[in-house]
Amino acid sequence: MIAAWRVVGICGLLTALLAVSGCVSTPNQGNTTVSATETTAPRQTTPAQPAGLDDRLYELTRADNRTRYAESHGLRLQNGSVQAVVILTANSTLPQGYGITVDIRSDDRVQGWVPVDSLVDVTQDRNVNRVEPPLRPGSA
Repeated sequence: MIAAWRVVGICGLLTALLAVSGCVSTPNQGNTTVSATETTAPRQTTPAQPAGLDDRLYELTRADNRTRYAESHGLRLQNGSVQAVVILTANSTLPQGYGITVDIRSDDRVQGWVPVDSLVDVTQDRNVNRVEPPLRPGSA
């Protein structure tokens, strides 16, 4: 009788060890298997939203259909750029190298066209405080 309990205990222990190692599937585990090379952190296809980037503009960078997203959220797109206002930090100049086309400049505000793919980088530039859509799209 004691020998039978030992066999059952050893079989249970072996089953548990094999399940932990991923060699055996046990009930209630579902169909999910994880290999040693997988990571649990989600993969990010776009950079995280910088604090100074307007929510609508950030979501535009992530949209599968940017034209449809822009139309439904009151944003203007033109040749891969979105109309935006770049608010500069005090005593700063508009950063170069991002492909920004300027329409209007007033003190620390520059309104123009920013390439959608550059929005995150522009917002992270030390000369930039915030990037947001203009109050009235199309106004220049």
